[in-house]
Amino acid sequence: LPGLWRMGWRSLVENLQGQRQVAESLGASEFAIWRQVLLPQLAPSISTLAGVAAVWACGDFAISKLIASKDLTLGMMTETLISSGYRLGLATVLSVVLLVASVLCFLVMKGLGYVLSQKSVS
Repeated sequence: LPGLWRMGWRSLVENLQGQRQVAESLGASEFAIWRQVLLPQLAPSISTLAGVAAVWACGDFAISKLIASKDLTLGMMTETLISSGYRLGLATVLSVVLLVASVLCFLVMKGLGYVLSQKSVS
């Protein structure tokens, strides 16, 4: 999450401070500011960063190896098959499945952000 914050969300939040101050001076509540001012503008970038996090989580090797002793994720199974050297064909298939799952996760997050930004405007 700190990496995602530095990747771009911090600058977006800082750029909207002026709009937030104007809305507060006009008497808007915190909920109204969030729902009608900030959310429509932040939803696309939040969904993009959530998609990046989902792609990272789909193929995570390091944390899964520390926590689990078995191959529980597609990424761990792929890494085990590649390191064994005997089942490269199956490792390739699992890599493609992992890539497709990552792309689907990213697209779902982007779609949710688009829908959320459109719903909060109307």
